[in-house]
Amino acid sequence: MQIPADNTSSQFIKKLIADPQVVYADPDLKVELDESEVNVNDPMIGDQYALRKVEASKAWFVNPGKDSVKIAIVDTGVDLDHPDLKNKLLPGYNALEPGKPPKDDSRHGTHVSGISAAISNNGIGVAGLAANCKIIPVKVLGANGGSLASIADGLTWAADNGADVVNMSLGTYTEDQTLGDAVKYALGKNVVCIATMGNDNMEKRRYPAAFPGMIAVGSTDENDKKSNFSNYGSWMTVSAPGSNILSSLP
Repeated sequence: MQIPADNTSSQFIKKLIADPQVVYADPDLKVELDESEVNVNDPMIGDQYALRKVEASKAWFVNPGKDSVKIAIVDTGVDLDHPDLKNKLLPGYNALEPGKPPKDDSRHGTHVSGISAAISNNGIGVAGLAANCKIIPVKVLGANGGSLASIADGLTWAADNGADVVNMSLGTYTEDQTLGDAVKYALGKNVVCIATMGNDNMEKRRYPAAFPGMIAVGSTDENDKKSNFSNYGSWMTVSAPGSNILSSLP
């Protein structure tokens, strides 16, 4: 029934209830669906099996990430003009050539950045897992490599320049004190430090992943099995999809 224009809903309901032929009368209220997922329009998301594995669309409904959270990608730098990344990049650091931009010359850092936080729901490319978070590009390796010192320098810089999370998809089998001290320093500043276990299919400690306080990440495939290349060991914290991952590239 439509409420007459000269009545409020409560007035009209009172009139209805006063009618002996009316059993009861309630207003018809709008009810909204309880969404349990967030869907995005990035055209390549159908090929991002990792997001399905971790049920990212449900996680985004709870928390899509916050732009106040800064993720430092300590890696080969980032493509600073990438359309799926450039609007979320914060000022970064080049530990190999201080004073120069942390531009990616080896693809890897751009790929990792897209996995972490590529812009989602923008009709471009892929969706990042923490798409609302900011990225701090920190270049510690390049086409000609890098060193333990450059990694430690980049990690320390990130801890001093607002990083909440540091991702290091790199490592060495040498337990180096310089790098270990940098990890302690970052942890002491309440930075969440993450590193990969390594890709040599070995049960051998690799650093920085094996340092105390690190979140050490192993790799799984589309069937939730250990990736055939992933290192393993009792010091591993968690596993995550790592085989055949689609992400951004320069």
